[in-house]
Amino acid sequence: MPISKFIFVLTIPLIFIRCGSSTDSSTNIQGGDITEEQKEVIEPSWTKSVIIDEFGDEIDGKSALGAIFSGTMSNTATQNSKLMVKMNIQDSILYTQIYEYERNLAQLPEYKYVWLKVKSNKGDITKVKQLMYSNMMVDMDHELLSLLTESKGELKVICDLSTVSEYESSVYKYSIDNDGLSELE
Repeated sequence: MPISKFIFVLTIPLIFIRCGSSTDSSTNIQGGDITEEQKEVIEPSWTKSVIIDEFGDEIDGKSALGAIFSGTMSNTATQNSKLMVKMNIQDSILYTQIYEYERNLAQLPEYKYVWLKVKSNKGDITKVKQLMYSNMMVDMDHELLSLLTESKGELKVICDLSTVSEYESSVYKYSIDNDGLSELE
């Protein structure tokens, strides 16, 4: 028998032994069934992180709150493509960065204001002004931050850049929430 057939014959039983020896993923360490509550551990949307200086050292007493949300984007090149939204709160100011296709930082118009449409879970629609600079939106008037901290549940947001410039066509739609925010403030 050639050596390659011999190795093949030996590996087949090992595969079956390996597959058959796995533990059932629907039981926990104590041997009982895993409940639905144990399967779905929901992490809060907002987390706290320390601020570091240019040397990589933590700045005493300085921290930021951050969260990542998802949504969709549409423009002349794409419809309903994935979108990632990173939000940070530092020194009581809310900063928003939008990542097109979940990876490319959106190139926003510089030093322009955009009016976001924000819909609460009660159905109320509010417009909030955001300053765009350095490819982020800044909540200078604290309007979005106030809506976020006072809301009960999810807020749906629409950012239509065509209202800012005739050369822009991107529309960003995403949902945000304040889950975990009050515990960190």
